[in-house]
Amino acid sequence: GLRREHSPSRAGLEAIEPFTLPSGRVIRKVSPLARWSTKEVWDYARAHQIPLLPLYARGYTSIGCEPCTSLPLDPLNPRSGRWQGQKLECGIHVQSRSE
Repeated sequence: GLRREHSPSRAGLEAIEPFTLPSGRVIRKVSPLARWSTKEVWDYARAHQIPLLPLYARGYTSIGCEPCTSLPLDPLNPRSGRWQGQKLECGIHVQSRSE
């Protein structure tokens, strides 16, 4: 899920926010992990024995769909492997703009 810690553009993320679809319809977007840290996510997964994708063991640090996921380019930035470092968000997380 989306988390504030992911990037500066997500720093103000709230757990429930309005989100405008391309149709113009406004829905509520829910991000229950918005305030969680990376450590809290991994601690929770361990404590609840949640199976992890094998890609984590292969060095992937941020996993999305196949075309936008690669090994991190910058070891200090876990999300640097997303979109080969070319953009911050995929289309499902970008608000629609009225023309």
